[in-house]
Amino acid sequence: MAEIILNIKKKDVYNEVAKISSYVGAKSEKNSEDTDMYTRVFATDSDREMLDRFWEDCCGKIAEELQRFIVDIANADTGEVSLTVESSYNKSEKDGLRVKVLQKDLFSCFVNFILYKWFELTERVRTEYYFTIYKDFVNGVKRKLSVKYAPVKREYDY
Repeated sequence: MAEIILNIKKKDVYNEVAKISSYVGAKSEKNSEDTDMYTRVFATDSDREMLDRFWEDCCGKIAEELQRFIVDIANADTGEVSLTVESSYNKSEKDGLRVKVLQKDLFSCFVNFILYKWFELTERVRTEYYFTIYKDFVNGVKRKLSVKYAPVKREYDY
C-alpha cells in the first residue's frame, strides 16, 4: 500500500463556490416575487462565517466517507486540509496522473458539498442536484482508491 497526500485549499474552494453560485443566480429564471435572485443566491465575502461552517461540515463528512482509506488528516489554520490516504497506488504511473485525478475529484467533493449546504439556505430546489453530484464524486474517489492491480509475473532470463 502506498500513501498519497491530497491537499485542498479553502480559498480555491470558496472561489469556485462563489463562481458557481454567481452563475446560478444570474442565469436562474426570475419569478414575480423574486426580482433579485442574483443577490440572494450569490455567496459573497460577507457570507464567509457561514461558508466556514460548511467547510468544517464538509471536512467531517469527507472524513466519515473515506475513513477506511484515511491514514491522517491535517486541518491547518492556514485554510488547507491535507488527507493522507492509503491506496494500492501503482508508483509507475506516469506523472502521478492518478493523484491529480484524485485531487480534482476531492476538490469537486468539497465544492459540491458546500454548494449543497449553501443552496439549502438560498435555493432549496437545487439541493438534491448538488448533493447527488457530491455523492458521485465521493464514490468515484472511493473507487479510485480501492483499485486493485493484478500481479505481474516477472520474466527471468535463464
